[in-house]
Amino acid sequence: MNKREMMLRQINATLKIEKEYVRKFNDLLKSPNITEENRIIIEELKQASLEAIARHKRFRLLYM
Repeated sequence: MNKREMMLRQINATLKIEKEYVRKFNDLLKSPNITEENRIIIEELKQASLEAIARHKRFRLLYM
C-alpha cells in the first residue's frame, strides 16, 4: 500500500467517524430533556464536525 492509498483510507475513516458524530448530535438535539446550555454546546460541536467533514472532503480530493 502506498502513501496515497494509506492517506485516502485514513481520510475516509475520519469522515465516517465525523458523520456518525453529526448523527449523534442530531439525536441529542431532538431530545426534549436537553437544557439550553447543553443545546448550545452540542450545536457548537455539531458545527465543528460539519467543518471537519468539509475539510476532509477537500483533502480527499487532493489525494484522488
